[in-house]
Amino acid sequence: MRTKTGPDARPTIDEVNRILDSPLRLVITDADAYWIEDGDGRRLSDESASSTGSLARVLALVGEGMDPSEILLCARLRSGERYEVGSGPNLVGVAEAAAGLPAQPRSPAPDECSQG
Repeated sequence: MRTKTGPDARPTIDEVNRILDSPLRLVITDADAYWIEDGDGRRLSDESASSTGSLARVLALVGEGMDPSEILLCARLRSGERYEVGSGPNLVGVAEAAAGLPAQPRSPAPDECSQG
């Protein structure tokens, strides 16, 4: 017996699948520009109002053989403050999700492996 009389606000299975299958968007509240830097702070991409181009650049740099730990996604907040969003394998995972790619298996970094 149903006891609720209001409309069902839950999404349908098809709606959930459509959401899960769509590319991820990375949005930082109050950010008005995104770019990529290397470990020494040199810019590796132009500024963009969206993170999409910067995340695509991450994948291109990794594809060219750059170490993901040397790639940093930055954002400029409306206050003018520089914000470091992320780097390393986590950033690569976000970039893959933004491109609609399935997550790739990762190996731990050498310093993350326990020495027995």
